[in-house]
Amino acid sequence: MLHRAEDKRRLGKLIQDHLKSHPELRPFPEAVTRLVSACSDAETSNKEIVSIIACDPSLSVKILRLANSPLFCPSRDVKSILHAVALLGRRKVKSIAMSAAAADIISLGEGTALQRQQLWSHSVGCAAVAGCLAQRVERIEQDNAFLAGIFHDVGKLLFFDVIGKEYEELTSSFRGVSLIDEETFLFGATHEQIGVSAANLWGLPDEILCAIGWHHRPEQNPFSHPHAMLISIANDLAKTWGIGSPAIPEHELDESLLTQLGIANEDLSEIRDLSFLAYEQSCDLSPV
Repeated sequence: MLHRAEDKRRLGKLIQDHLKSHPELRPFPEAVTRLVSACSDAETSNKEIVSIIACDPSLSVKILRLANSPLFCPSRDVKSILHAVALLGRRKVKSIAMSAAAADIISLGEGTALQRQQLWSHSVGCAAVAGCLAQRVERIEQDNAFLAGIFHDVGKLLFFDVIGKEYEELTSSFRGVSLIDEETFLFGATHEQIGVSAANLWGLPDEILCAIGWHHRPEQNPFSHPHAMLISIANDLAKTWGIGSPAIPEHELDESLLTQLGIANEDLSEIRDLSFLAYEQSCDLSPV
């Protein structure tokens, strides 16, 4: 177990020094940034969007592969990038690109390969559950819910980079709000706060930012978006059901959040089955 007084000084200094010297957690892929901006601009033509994608061969391959996965397009073969944009629509293409960007971001780093793989699997599991929950919540778009799940724990990457071994020990003993409290005590920063800083630099939408920054304490969320509540529930359900990580049946669930979102307990069984299916379909997302 970590020696609290000694480790608080040592680990806290390591984290704070790294935050000062590396304010950006990871660079966000430039092509994806341009693509997201173009897809959000009604005056941008489909051909212009295709030209942005074509400038990045890696992104082109990923979008075409993901566009042909059951998760994004269950009924037809997508034969070209232009076909993908026309068939799926800009919102879906943007979601695919951002999902691929998240996979790249999580894959970057020296060492801690197992931790990053586990983080990616859990993130996809949370995203799958979030997308299925969002189908029953009028105020939340399914694509945004999925992306919020994909990015929600991205702040942990800094701890993997700087103190991977110590952080693995910490997360084996603490989770949820207790993990946030320990991060605050030992490091002076939490993975939620680090994730919010990264999301701001990357220009992610507010609804995703609030899910990143307040998924363990949704009642403190300063935004009007309900995404923090949704990701808090999706995070807990993914762990309880074992979607993307080993099941923890005793994991506590805040049922009041389900009530606030308008999701009935009797619907959870169906949501669970759909979430497992969505997770299986998400295998086409780029692995780390």
